[in-house]
Amino acid sequence: MEIERVFLLNNNTAMALSHMASKSYDMEQYYTQIGKEEERYRRKGNKFFHTIKKDTNDSMIREEIENYCTEEDFEQNKTRIIGSVISKTRFVVPYGEKNLEVDIYDYQWKGLCTVEVEFEDEDEAKDYIVPLCFGKEITDDLRYRNQQLAQNFNPQELIQT
Repeated sequence: MEIERVFLLNNNTAMALSHMASKSYDMEQYYTQIGKEEERYRRKGNKFFHTIKKDTNDSMIREEIENYCTEEDFEQNKTRIIGSVISKTRFVVPYGEKNLEVDIYDYQWKGLCTVEVEFEDEDEAKDYIVPLCFGKEITDDLRYRNQQLAQNFNPQELIQT
């Protein structure tokens, strides 16, 4: 199970957090199935992943099965793509006992910056004290899910600058 909360960040906060990152990755991902069950292929640095996610009744909690795949699998499955490829840089920022995952998007999503925080259980997620520098919570706003972003070719109304 993946338990996470997601927030918007303004560009200045995202850049400040990125300078505190312990590591970063250029990422490219695309979807071959969307909806309540999604199938995603991702390149994270020089590693490749195939992921299946299933929605639960709570948008904060989703079933996730992620496995490594080969670069060949990644490239071959692009023929099944739905929407467009999402490109972003992810910065992993240690913050207290958590790692923040700050995503700064590229191309038509340029200006969109988000932060994800993952949790061990639902109670921890609900009790999390949100840092003041985070913007609006978008965990429940399905428009910000990457599978939706891949299909939204005019995302400017979603971008907080």
